[in-house]
Amino acid sequence: MKKRNLAGLAVLGLAMLTTSCSEDVTTSDLTLDAGKSAKVKIYVYADTNLKTAGKEAAPVGTEIILKAVNTDFEDGKAGEKLMVYTVGEGGYFEATLPVASEGSVTYSIDAPDFEFDQVQQDDDIATTINKVYTIEADKKVTVISRTTEVVEVSFNEKEKMSGEFKFVDVNIYLRGDFDQNSAVLDPIPAGTSLTLKVNDKWSAVVTPENKNINGDIYSKISVSVPAGETIELLDFEAIKTIVEGSGESQKTYTKTYVYSATLASYSLGQNGDGFPYNLKDTEKSPF
Repeated sequence: MKKRNLAGLAVLGLAMLTTSCSEDVTTSDLTLDAGKSAKVKIYVYADTNLKTAGKEAAPVGTEIILKAVNTDFEDGKAGEKLMVYTVGEGGYFEATLPVASEGSVTYSIDAPDFEFDQVQQDDDIATTINKVYTIEADKKVTVISRTTEVVEVSFNEKEKMSGEFKFVDVNIYLRGDFDQNSAVLDPIPAGTSLTLKVNDKWSAVVTPENKNINGDIYSKISVSVPAGETIELLDFEAIKTIVEGSGESQKTYTKTYVYSATLASYSLGQNGDGFPYNLKDTEKSPF
């Protein structure tokens, strides 16, 4: 488990930026004055980069909701006081909150979930994985007039779900025998559309791009695929250059071939990014 070093907290405070705040006071007509207000400084964290130790500052624009029931201010008042803030640079915002003239007020801290492409470690098969971030449960802050409270709030992440699958972003590398004049295997012809499939439950149409790896040219597919499922590349057709004979009797012509491959499954955090697949090919039947 990663642990966050809080030594930089004081330094971060030197660069505090107060963000904009929109307020929705549902049933209260309380006015804010110095004797009935308190300040709260909130630092918001989320684990968005696995290459670094600890959690990072939450992305700019992350929403935080502060709520308090109106009965904490005046007896008999129904409803609640609700204020929405957005996180600024450094995962920080500062708010001035209404409080009762005597005693304390407790605000609950909540937030909507947000999505973010979490950076993975260097040895993972995916460079990023789309995660859903949820605020920690039962977070509260109690404030008293004319005081300042400092609060840390964390988001926990989970893999984004789509139907019954978890997805992982991967790079798939392919090459095949498209030209017998070439001494090495070739990338897939430019502009070829490929279909990836998992049974009848998921499919994606992709167009590869060429990638030079140590002097060899591969076709690279960057795609989100269901984790832990065997990925099938549907058969596709392409023109193959055929060479027969040698010397003066050598003949070169083209034929249509059918290419296919069965790809491995990709698990979250699996090593082996860039493993190449060699396509199988058979001459297309004239019938």
